[in-house]
Amino acid sequence: SVVFQLYASPKITCKIPNTAFYPVPKVTSALVTVDFPEDRELFPVQPAKLRTVLNTAFRQRRKMLRQSLKSILNGKPCPEEFATKRPEELKPEEFLELTA
Repeated sequence: SVVFQLYASPKITCKIPNTAFYPVPKVTSALVTVDFPEDRELFPVQPAKLRTVLNTAFRQRRKMLRQSLKSILNGKPCPEEFATKRPEELKPEEFLELTA
């Protein structure tokens, strides 16, 4: 998730085979460790605005950001460097830039 990558350091600790579960699922599992650093930098955006941008962008994830963010841009054009991208193409830090 974008929020976890911004606020923490998630990493896959180990893979868990599907045979470890009963009934055996058709998916593979993993144990994920999430470290929240105490000296995390503060972001230059309001958390509520970031949440709105993320929710709006991923609600229509197959659309380009120009179209999916239209409802919250209040008539302003989407910044050109993001307009033709889809939300899954952006790095977490780019969402901060888009929100600012």
